[in-house]
Amino acid sequence: MSARSQAKTAKAEARQVVAQGALDAANQAKATRIKAARIKSSFLQSGLELEGTPIAAINDTFTTGLADTNQIVSNANMRSRNIMQTAKSAAIGSLVSSIGMAAMGGGFGGSAGGTGSSGFSSIFGKSAGQQVGSIFSSSPTGPYQPLGF
Repeated sequence: MSARSQAKTAKAEARQVVAQGALDAANQAKATRIKAARIKSSFLQSGLELEGTPIAAINDTFTTGLADTNQIVSNANMRSRNIMQTAKSAAIGSLVSSIGMAAMGGGFGGSAGGTGSSGFSSIFGKSAGQQVGSIFSSSPTGPYQPLGF
Protein backbone atom coordinates (compact mmCIF):
# COMPACT_ATOMS: atom_id res chain seq x y z
CA MET A 1 0.00 0.00 0.00
CA SER A 2 1.44 3.37 -0.97
CA ALA A 3 2.05 6.13 1.54
CA ARG A 4 -0.67 8.22 -0.08
CA SER A 5 -3.31 5.49 0.23
CA GLN A 6 -2.18 4.80 3.80
CA ALA A 7 -2.68 8.48 4.61
CA LYS A 8 -6.16 8.47 3.06
CA THR A 9 -7.06 5.32 4.98
CA ALA A 10 -5.77 6.83 8.23
CA LYS A 11 -7.78 10.04 7.68
CA ALA A 12 -10.93 8.03 7.02
CA GLU A 13 -10.33 5.90 10.11
CA ALA A 14 -9.63 8.99 12.25
CA ARG A 15 -12.84 10.63 11.02
CA GLN A 16 -14.78 7.47 11.80
CA VAL A 17 -13.33 7.34 15.34
CA VAL A 18 -14.36 10.98 15.95
CA ALA A 19 -17.84 10.35 14.51
CA GLN A 20 -18.27 7.27 16.69
CA GLY A 21 -17.05 9.25 19.70
CA ALA A 22 -19.64 11.95 19.00
CA LEU A 23 -22.36 9.30 18.74
CA ASP A 24 -21.21 7.64 21.97
CA ALA A 25 -21.12 11.04 23.70
CA ALA A 26 -24.65 11.82 22.53
CA ASN A 27 -25.82 8.43 23.81
CA GLN A 28 -24.09 9.08 27.15
CA ALA A 29 -25.74 12.51 27.41
CA LYS A 30 -29.13 10.96 26.68
CA ALA A 31 -28.53 8.24 29.30
CA THR A 32 -27.59 10.94 31.82
CA ARG A 33 -30.80 12.89 31.15
CA ILE A 34 -32.84 9.69 31.53
CA LYS A 35 -31.08 8.80 34.78
CA ALA A 36 -31.61 12.31 36.19
CA ALA A 37 -35.29 12.19 35.18
CA ARG A 38 -35.71 8.84 36.95
CA ILE A 39 -34.07 10.22 40.08
CA LYS A 40 -36.31 13.29 39.97
CA SER A 41 -39.38 11.13 39.41
CA SER A 42 -38.38 8.87 42.29
CA PHE A 43 -38.00 11.83 44.64
CA LEU A 44 -41.33 13.30 43.58
CA GLN A 45 -43.14 9.95 43.94
CA SER A 46 -41.77 9.55 47.45
CA GLY A 47 -43.13 12.98 48.37
CA LEU A 48 -39.79 14.74 48.77
CA GLU A 49 -39.46 18.40 47.81
CA LEU A 50 -36.96 19.11 45.08
CA GLU A 51 -34.61 21.18 47.16
CA GLY A 52 -31.50 20.50 49.19
CA THR A 53 -30.25 16.91 48.98
CA PRO A 54 -32.57 15.75 46.15
CA ILE A 55 -31.46 18.65 43.94
CA ALA A 56 -27.83 17.97 44.88
CA ALA A 57 -28.28 14.31 43.84
CA ILE A 58 -29.74 15.34 40.48
CA ASN A 59 -26.97 17.91 39.96
CA ASP A 60 -24.33 15.31 40.82
CA THR A 61 -25.88 13.00 38.24
CA PHE A 62 -25.59 15.72 35.60
CA THR A 63 -22.05 16.63 36.67
CA THR A 64 -20.91 13.01 36.48
CA GLY A 65 -22.72 12.52 33.17
CA LEU A 66 -21.09 15.63 31.72
CA ALA A 67 -17.66 14.43 32.84
CA ASP A 68 -18.32 11.02 31.26
CA THR A 69 -19.48 12.64 28.03
CA ASN A 70 -16.41 14.89 27.90
CA GLN A 71 -14.15 11.89 28.56
CA ILE A 72 -15.73 9.98 25.66
CA VAL A 73 -15.08 12.92 23.31
CA SER A 74 -11.55 13.37 24.65
CA ASN A 75 -10.75 9.68 24.21
CA ALA A 76 -12.08 9.70 20.64
CA ASN A 77 -10.02 12.76 19.78
CA MET A 78 -6.91 11.18 21.32
CA ARG A 79 -7.44 7.95 19.33
CA SER A 80 -7.91 10.05 16.19
CA ARG A 81 -4.67 11.96 16.83
CA ASN A 82 -2.84 8.68 17.50
CA ILE A 83 -4.09 7.23 14.21
CA MET A 84 -2.89 10.28 12.29
CA GLN A 85 0.46 10.36 14.13
CA THR A 86 1.02 6.68 13.34
CA ALA A 87 0.24 7.38 9.68
CA LYS A 88 2.65 10.33 9.63
CA SER A 89 5.37 8.21 11.22
CA ALA A 90 4.79 5.47 8.65
CA ALA A 91 4.99 8.04 5.83
CA ILE A 92 8.23 9.45 7.17
CA GLY A 93 9.59 5.92 7.57
CA SER A 94 8.64 5.18 3.99
CA LEU A 95 10.34 8.38 2.85
CA VAL A 96 13.50 7.60 4.80
CA SER A 97 13.51 4.08 3.41
CA SER A 98 13.10 5.44 -0.14
CA ILE A 99 15.91 7.92 0.35
CA GLY A 100 18.09 5.09 1.67
CA MET A 101 17.29 3.08 -1.46
CA ALA A 102 18.24 6.09 -3.60
CA ALA A 103 21.53 6.45 -1.75
CA MET A 104 22.30 2.78 -2.40
CA GLY A 105 21.67 3.22 -6.11
CA GLY A 106 17.93 2.68 -6.37
CA GLY A 107 17.71 6.27 -7.51
CA PHE A 108 15.06 8.93 -7.62
CA GLY A 109 16.23 10.16 -11.00
CA GLY A 110 18.53 12.62 -9.22
CA SER A 111 15.84 14.53 -7.33
CA ALA A 112 15.09 14.45 -3.62
CA GLY A 113 11.43 14.87 -4.57
CA GLY A 114 11.52 11.86 -6.80
CA THR A 115 8.81 10.44 -8.94
CA GLY A 116 8.26 7.15 -7.13
CA SER A 117 5.13 6.43 -5.10
CA SER A 118 7.07 6.85 -1.87
CA GLY A 119 8.85 10.10 -2.78
CA PHE A 120 8.59 13.35 -0.88
CA SER A 121 6.03 14.75 -3.30
CA SER A 122 3.77 11.70 -3.01
CA ILE A 123 3.70 11.81 0.76
CA PHE A 124 3.65 15.52 1.48
CA GLY A 125 2.16 16.93 -1.70
CA LYS A 126 5.10 18.92 -3.07
CA SER A 127 8.64 18.25 -4.17
CA ALA A 128 11.70 19.58 -2.44
CA GLY A 129 13.15 20.12 -5.92
CA GLN A 130 16.76 19.89 -4.75
CA GLN A 131 19.39 17.70 -6.33
CA VAL A 132 21.01 15.12 -4.11
CA GLY A 133 24.75 15.87 -3.99
CA SER A 134 27.68 13.70 -3.22
CA ILE A 135 29.04 13.78 0.30
CA PHE A 136 32.33 14.66 -1.35
CA SER A 137 30.85 17.69 -3.14
CA SER A 138 33.22 20.54 -3.92
CA SER A 139 30.47 23.05 -3.15
CA PRO A 140 31.28 25.53 -0.33
CA THR A 141 28.31 24.18 1.62
CA GLY A 142 29.12 20.57 0.79
CA PRO A 143 26.17 18.28 0.31
CA TYR A 144 24.04 20.45 2.59
CA GLN A 145 22.35 22.57 -0.05
CA PRO A 146 19.43 24.81 0.96
CA LEU A 147 16.14 23.28 -0.13
CA GLY A 148 14.76 26.53 -1.51
CA PHE A 149 11.38 26.48 0.21
